[in-house]
Amino acid sequence: MEPAVLLIGQSALKILYFRRLICGELAEIEVKMMEEDKQRLREEMLLWEDFQKSAQAVGLLYNDVSWKHMQNAAFYTTQLYKSGIDHQRRAFERGFIAGKNSLCKEIYALRVNHNLTLDDIWRYLAKTIRSTEGEHVSRSPSPEEAVNNGVALFQQALCIPSGISSQEQSSDLNSFLTKQVNRSRKRLHSPSRYPYKKKSKF
Repeated sequence: MEPAVLLIGQSALKILYFRRLICGELAEIEVKMMEEDKQRLREEMLLWEDFQKSAQAVGLLYNDVSWKHMQNAAFYTTQLYKSGIDHQRRAFERGFIAGKNSLCKEIYALRVNHNLTLDDIWRYLAKTIRSTEGEHVSRSPSPEEAVNNGVALFQQALCIPSGISSQEQSSDLNSFLTKQVNRSRKRLHSPSRYPYKKKSKF
């Protein structure tokens, strides 16, 4: 067998080996992503349940102001806060790991498929970073929009038990929430934060 043919055969075997390796790694990554998606859905369901319990407890406290209902509202609200913090932390960790794995996979693919050097890859990454820095950040919602969305979400999650619920109580609660939001807006847009502060003579 000629040396050139032997060299071509070895190169073909190496390419086949790397393709199988990449396919195997991609399959493992897909399985892990499916498991992470299931775990994320379970965590979102638990967070939504905590939010519903908190909304119900606050609704019961509004309908019947008592020490027991206040304790329940405080407990479920605190539980919702803790669940939200944990959910945000885990989501950040998953996103960081997923981004790191995706970057490593892209660099590896560039190195193998395009025969690029490390300097070429570094220049490509630097160019990509400079291009993303010039993009505009999406507009964040205004405070009023955030308040309206929060009230709508609270009303959606508010499921008061049938034993004490009625259409009149629901409308009363909606009007109560609307009044509280309007009062909060008036305080925020007040021309003076200190109405009783004496004006300087000078």
